[in-house]
Amino acid sequence: MIQELDRSTPVWISFDIDALCAAEAGGCSQAWATGLKITDCLQFLNQLYKKSDVRGLGIYEVSPPLDRDFQTSKTAALLAYNFLFQT
Repeated sequence: MIQELDRSTPVWISFDIDALCAAEAGGCSQAWATGLKITDCLQFLNQLYKKSDVRGLGIYEVSPPLDRDFQTSKTAALLAYNFLFQT
């Protein structure tokens, strides 16, 4: 599907932190030991930013009361930073 995109394709991204592995983002409503790695997600998102016209990014399910050492909040901030400076 990503191969079919071009710079005229408008895209809005909805990123659910629950999809990440608990080791990288345990401060969410449903943490998974077998979730995705943030490096893989950033790599995919960077390809998406280059191949389409990304209009917005929503980051969902960060839960500060469940977040140990602000790790999940920092991961969400990394996603936002990457979006702001890659698009």
